Amino acid sequence: MPLYSNSRLGKFEDCPRAYKFKYIEDIDVESRQNVYGFLGSKVHEALEKFHKDLKNGKKNSLNELIDIYLELWEENWSEDIEVSHPEYTPKHFKKVGKKCIKNYYEKHRPFDSVNTVATELRVYPTIAGEEKDYTFQGLIDRLSIDKKGRYIIHDYKTGKNLPSRENLASNRQLPLYQIGVQQEYPDAENVELVWHYVRFGKDFRFEFNQEDLNQVKEDILQTIQDIEKAKEEDRFPPKRRNGASCDWCDYQELCPEWKHFYETEQSFEYKASQVNGTGLVDELAEVERKLNGLKEEKSELEEKREKLEEEILNYAQKNDISSVYGSEKRASIKTEERVKFPSSSHKERDALEQMIIESDMWRDVSYLNIRTLAKRYRESSLPEEVLNKLEKFKQIKKSKEVELEDLEN
Repeated sequence: MPLYSNSRLGKFEDCPRAYKFKYIEDIDVESRQNVYGFLGSKVHEALEKFHKDLKNGKKNSLNELIDIYLELWEENWSEDIEVSHPEYTPKHFKKVGKKCIKNYYEKHRPFDSVNTVATELRVYPTIAGEEKDYTFQGLIDRLSIDKKGRYIIHDYKTGKNLPSRENLASNRQLPLYQIGVQQEYPDAENVELVWHYVRFGKDFRFEFNQEDLNQVKEDILQTIQDIEKAKEEDRFPPKRRNGASCDWCDYQELCPEWKHFYETEQSFEYKASQVNGTGLVDELAEVERKLNGLKEEKSELEEKREKLEEEILNYAQKNDISSVYGSEKRASIKTEERVKFPSSSHKERDALEQMIIESDMWRDVSYLNIRTLAKRYRESSLPEEVLNKLEKFKQIKKSKEVELEDLEN
C-alpha cells in the first residue's frame, strides 16, 4: 500500500499525468531547481537552526540569524539554479530572503511565549477508509507548546502571493498534520495551526475541531478514490498549461503536451522539416492567415486545412502526443466522445422511432431530433427504462480537431 502525503495528493490534483510519471512509473528525472524554491529552503533552514539553538538555551540576535541565512545562501548557491525573471538577479532574491528573516524575528521577539517540541518533525497520520486504512507522512516545520499546554503547528511560507483567510481555511496540509500530532501525542487536545507568511510579516491562525477534521478526512478519502479509479482505468490525462505547475514540471520532455516542443527545439533543421510535425503546424498557421484575408480562396484553403489537420492528427497519434509545436503556433489535439443515434437514412431508424412512440416520448422528441435525444441521454433526463432501451441504438463517435494557439515568449 502506498505511503501518501499532502504533496502526493496535490500532484494528482495538479496533473494526473505528472502523478503517474512520479508515483506509478517511478521515472527518475533530473529535478529543475528555481530560485523561489532555493530561497524558501534557505529561510526554512535558517529558522530551523534558530529554534534549535533557542531550545538549547542560545538566543541568536537578529544580526546573527541573518548571518546564518546569508552563510547558507552563499554555501549552497549554484549557477544551475534557474532565475525565471531576467529583470531580477540572484542578489535581489537573496535580499528578499533577508527581509523574510527580519519580518519573522521582529514579529515574534522575544520568543518566550512558547516552547519548541521539535523542528522538522515527521508525523504519520492514519485515516480510516471504508475497507482499509491509509497512512500518510508529513514534515512539520516546527511543533511547539504554549504556556496553557496548547500544541501549535507552525509552517513557514516565503511565497510572493498572500492568500486570503478563506483560501487557507480549505488547505488540508496543516489539518492533516494535526491529525498526526493528536495520534502521536494523546494530551494534544487543543491544537492551533499557524501559517507564517514571512515575506509579508503576517500570520494566519486556525483551530480545527473534530467536525472540521472529519471533513478534511472525507475530502482526502475522495481524492484517494479518484487516484485508485484512475489506476484501474489507466487514465492519467495531462492538464493543459496548468500555470507554474506545468512550467516547472520535471517531466515536460515526456509529457504529450510538451514532448514535441523539445523535439523541435533540439532539431537544427526543424523549420524546414515536415517530418517532425513542425512544418505541418507552420503551414497550417499560414493557411489560417490566408483564410482570414482572402475570402475568394476560402474553399480551396479550407480543403487544404482539412488535409493538414488530418496529417497532424495522424502524426500526433503515431507519436503519442497531444500537442504538436510549430515555430510560432502549437496545435492541440482535442478528443471528444459524442452520443450518436441513427440518422434518418440509417437502417435502424424505423426501429428507434417505434421504440420512442411506444415509450410515450414522441411529443418530447418530435420528428426524432437526434441531437435533442443524445443531449437528454447524456444528461440522464429520460426514464431509466428508456435509457436502457436506447443502449441498443447508441453509438460512440470520437472526434478530434486541431486548434492553433500562439506560442508564448
